Amino acid sequence: MAFKKALSVLLFALPAVFGIVAPQRRATCPDGKNTAKNAVCCNLFQVREDLLENLFDNECGDAAHGALRLIFHDAIGIDPKAGGGGADGSIATFNATELTFPANAGIDDVLDVMGPFILKWAHVLSPGDFIQFAGALSLSLCPGAPQVKFVMGRPAPKAASPPNLVPNPFDTVTSILNRFSSVGFSPEEVIALLSSHSIAGADDVDPTIPGTPFDISPSVYDTQIFIDVALRGTLFPGTGGNQGEVQSPVQGTLRLQSDHDLARDSRTACIWQSFANNQAKMASEFGAAVFKMSLLGQNQASLTDCSDLIPAAPQFTGTPSFPPTLTASDIEQACSSSAFPKLPTQPGPPLVVPPIELLSLPMAFKKALFALSFALPTVFGLVSPAKRATCPDGVNSAKNAACCNLFQVREDILNNLFENECGDAAHGALRLIFHDAIGIDPTVGGGGADGSIATFNATELTFPANAGIDDVLDVLGPFLLKWSHVLSAGDFIQFAGALSLSLCPGAPQVKFAMGRPAPKAASPPNLVPNPFDTITSILARFGSVGFSPEEVVALLSSHSVAGADDVDPTIPGTPFDITPSTFDTQIFIDVQLRGTLFPGTGGNQGETQSPVQGTLRLQSDHDLARDSRTACAWQSFANNQEKMASEFGAAVFKLSLLGQNANSLTDCSDVIPAAPAFTGTPSFPPSLTHADIEQACATAAFPNLPTQPGPPLVVPPIPQADDS
Repeated sequence: MAFKKALSVLLFALPAVFGIVAPQRRATCPDGKNTAKNAVCCNLFQVREDLLENLFDNECGDAAHGALRLIFHDAIGIDPKAGGGGADGSIATFNATELTFPANAGIDDVLDVMGPFILKWAHVLSPGDFIQFAGALSLSLCPGAPQVKFVMGRPAPKAASPPNLVPNPFDTVTSILNRFSSVGFSPEEVIALLSSHSIAGADDVDPTIPGTPFDISPSVYDTQIFIDVALRGTLFPGTGGNQGEVQSPVQGTLRLQSDHDLARDSRTACIWQSFANNQAKMASEFGAAVFKMSLLGQNQASLTDCSDLIPAAPQFTGTPSFPPTLTASDIEQACSSSAFPKLPTQPGPPLVVPPIELLSLPMAFKKALFALSFALPTVFGLVSPAKRATCPDGVNSAKNAACCNLFQVREDILNNLFENECGDAAHGALRLIFHDAIGIDPTVGGGGADGSIATFNATELTFPANAGIDDVLDVLGPFLLKWSHVLSAGDFIQFAGALSLSLCPGAPQVKFAMGRPAPKAASPPNLVPNPFDTITSILARFGSVGFSPEEVVALLSSHSVAGADDVDPTIPGTPFDITPSTFDTQIFIDVQLRGTLFPGTGGNQGETQSPVQGTLRLQSDHDLARDSRTACAWQSFANNQEKMASEFGAAVFKLSLLGQNANSLTDCSDVIPAAPAFTGTPSFPPSLTHADIEQACATAAFPNLPTQPGPPLVVPPIPQADDS
């Protein structure tokens, strides 16, 4: 019921009430050249230029057509009963599943072309945002197309779309209208969306003639599709009689059965006809419908309007007309209330429309790209060979023989660095993942998860937000150097961090991929958030590298196995919750409780009062638990261990790929052991109850939990690792 209400109340509002508002005053972007209504959108200018020039080659061709098609095939993957995330990018992230759906035939070729760009800009745009941005940009290259709105901020997809949600070209009109109606689209909006077929073609309906266009002008967004499909079909462009195909009127064009039937069905025929000679109506209604589609499954209130980055398309200067030799007498009249408009006939002999020139990738690259399953940071799609390789030590085996060298490193780190416990050294290794990886920004640069915090520590340890990292590097440094012939600095940090979690009961088995090159320079300053930063600042920092507010909160699950050394330097090793050696939901409970005391001197920058003696509360944790943008996400983890572990695992792996070329990495996830299971029950600390909760989520109450027995706790500090 909650999902159905969300669909009806939130997702299917008409575009006119979407109300996504950008600031009125334009912001000057850091590049000094561009301005935007919202400064958050400045990161998109570099993406825009790359896509227009290098993906689309500045033309309304096959790549642009594919990007537009992808909008629909991704967004329609939602249903009030079956679920699905809508316009969330799942078709890219979970392509191994969704490309098996028959209606997605040909989308593999689209993803082959777009995949490298999705990966390249994953630190700026989530998969869902990228698909919508690329689709909107593609239209700007097609004369006559509307300037489609674009908003960003979609979270990463959580699962593949359910099957059977994408209509097939052989489906009945009733089936098609019902499918769209279930997500709030009227018959007129369905027909408006099909104006996209004016700049499209078929690759897989008749696989002998890929790139066959649907109308005679496939590089111009015009009303020709509504004219051509209303004409009597007389021929097949290829073998003929394929499922989903009917005869077309012009050699070299292919007519979909669904288009043919929609143009003749009594429920839609007059709508179809109304677009035939009305370019303005077609463009306007398509623009509204495709933007509405881009919001399916999304929380519009959390999206940022970046529509001003979408260029206007060239104007359409032609006149609606029949193809050469065809006239009004060739129309199959279907609208019962008015005649098909009178149009001129183009001069000349009968047309033979050439196929759309298809983009192609070298087959080796296509195979590699598909095998890697577009390893977007949230995809976990790094794929290793199915057959395990026996390692030279004769003891271990790995999915990929290149990972065999890691077993000796693993044993050394677990036994001698972490001493097989979820203690201070393990906590520090986990912290280092974040402090290294976040050192990247679309505007000022940085290498992300490249190991620069170790290699260029003389610079990065001067950054105030990296206080305490010197102690972490003192402990990890000798091991990093010892194994530098096996792992780069960036790989070592991610490997050690993933291994550290395997010692903490309840933690997820985090994926690990290796192959990061050596860092080239130190991270720019001011990229690591401080515990005293505002929530707006923290969310903007993470948002600039592609993390949603929920992912930010998920990453803070790491504070369940962490403590502070430098916030109050008089009490190093003070934990953030009452169970610092267990990866559990306690952090989300403890931080929601009313603070009543300071564990040490009190009043330090970045610290607020905590509820239990011996624990320290960060100001940023306190504020995230109470801010309207994140409070409900915070609360959702409080009694859901599985959700916390799953979403943290996804987010921390995504973090580990910032700044990296996922295609060049090798999946060695099977070298990471599973952590012990968590066997406890979410509960309040002794003497504290639900009455001590500071309720912040406006849509649901904090869960009712039991209180642990016994007197008020005094939590001991975490024993500090010996760096001798």
